[in-house]
Amino acid sequence: MFDVMEFVTVDAARSDAVRTWYEADPNRAYPAVIARIRAALELGGLPEELIDRAGDPLVAPGLAARNFVEEARAISPGAWDDALAPRASLGAKDHARRAARRAALELARKWFTAALRAAAGQPVGLHILKTEGAERWEL
Repeated sequence: MFDVMEFVTVDAARSDAVRTWYEADPNRAYPAVIARIRAALELGGLPEELIDRAGDPLVAPGLAARNFVEEARAISPGAWDDALAPRASLGAKDHARRAARRAALELARKWFTAALRAAAGQPVGLHILKTEGAERWEL
């Protein structure tokens, strides 16, 4: 199982009684979540980390997980490779690949945040840090 808590630290200064804020280094978080998405697509089924058991009791706990998997399947396999490479490595006029890379990175961020919320069992905020090399993850 993907343990999102391995990739975050609590940002106590931003946290309050309603929402816990977390910080993540994109150089660790993005490669890990992209590897997890790829594994989930290979294995089939629903990713355990996205099953929100603390959510609305009128909504099936796996519904969001199913939606994430369907969205990931719609992204071309090559886009996941491009997502791991710096944006500058793609040609400036290669709009289709840049758009697919952007979609892959955006889904990776949403997947990571949803897994974080499910693990925390409460509303969360996520601050992706501007660490050295973080520009490679820019959309």
